[in-house]
Amino acid sequence: MVNLNKYQTEEESFLKTPEQRLWKAVLAQAAYDALFDRAITKKAERRDAKDWFLFKTKSFVDVCRNAGFDPNYIHEKMKKKILNQKMIWKMQKGVTKNGMLGVKIHDNK
Repeated sequence: MVNLNKYQTEEESFLKTPEQRLWKAVLAQAAYDALFDRAITKKAERRDAKDWFLFKTKSFVDVCRNAGFDPNYIHEKMKKKILNQKMIWKMQKGVTKNGMLGVKIHDNK
């Protein structure tokens, strides 16, 4: 799961109600689905999870608030992660079979 605790103090995390902890788990699972390619997550589900964070639907706002988080803050953080991930994926299109990037480094000797 994605670690949402690093943005809270230990005391703030302890004070969460069981309902808030449940919604926090929902939010963390959505973040995990959006950011990590797993065999059990279908491509469409991953795209839906990304869109959920990127387009700030009413359900997104409700889940964030129920979890005790600011929806705008979560939206901005996840937007940066998702867009950065897309940029990294585009850079890796040139990856060869052995996992090395197809980039030549010229030695000016």
